This record gives sequence, structure tokens and C-alpha cells, in this order.
Amino acid sequence: MREFLKLYRWGMHTKSRMALYYAAIVFIKVFLDYFIGITQSSNLFLIQAIFICFLATVLEGFLFPEGKELEVPALTKRSILWALMMNIILFGSALLLDWFPDRPLWYCITLVVILEAGLLAMWVGVHIAEKVDSRCLNAGLDSYREKAANSK
Repeated sequence: MREFLKLYRWGMHTKSRMALYYAAIVFIKVFLDYFIGITQSSNLFLIQAIFICFLATVLEGFLFPEGKELEVPALTKRSILWALMMNIILFGSALLLDWFPDRPLWYCITLVVILEAGLLAMWVGVHIAEKVDSRCLNAGLDSYREKAANSK
């Protein structure tokens, strides 16, 4: 039962991150397409994008396991590897699967800038916001332990 719950928790975490990546990719593509007069998206693109987002999320989970504190050198190396791999996965998929055929140069530049900003925001979320939450929780736990020890 414990293994099932562990797998279920992993699935819940993975699906939420995957949905975030998926929503971002689809929104950006639809938004930019609208400006060049394209008002429809391919169902094949939508299916491909969800699988690519799953792959990206699994990579993220592998490099930054939940609940594992990484030392600064390991965190730096994994962050660089994560950024490189995410760019390869996202832009490689876009090129190989022809997600953006015949788009103007400004479209491609805008797409790259937005996706890079999104990756930076995810990195901040994973490495700063979650760490602050962990520190607050640990400080609260230490305070609770101290009060419990003093009350004895």
C-alpha cells in the first residue's frame, strides 16, 4: 500500500507540473498564432505537446527529486543540465514535429524569450519558493520541539 501511495503522490505532483507546462505551451502558441492570422490548432500538436510536457516533467523530477536537499554544487550542475535538456526537449520537439511552420522571425524570437522566461520562473519556483516553504516549516517544527522539550 505504501508503494501505491508513493506512486500516486508522484503522479499527482507530475500531473500538476505537466499541466502547467502544457498550458503555457498551448497558450503561447495560440496567442502568437492569433497575431499572424492563424485561428486553429492541430489536434496532433495538442497530443504531441502533452507527451513532450510529460517527458519534461519526468526529467525535472529526476534531476530535482522531491524532498531531497541538494548541496550548492550539485544544485548548480543539475540546474544547468535541466536548462539545457528542457531547451533541447522543447525546441527540439518544436523543430522535429514542425509545430511552427513558416512563422516570421519575430514570432520565433518572441517564442524563445517567453519560454526562457517561463523556465526561469519554474526554476525560481522549484529552488527558491519551495525552499522558503521548507525552511518555514522546519523552523516551526524546531520551535514546536523546543516548546515540547521545555514543558517537560
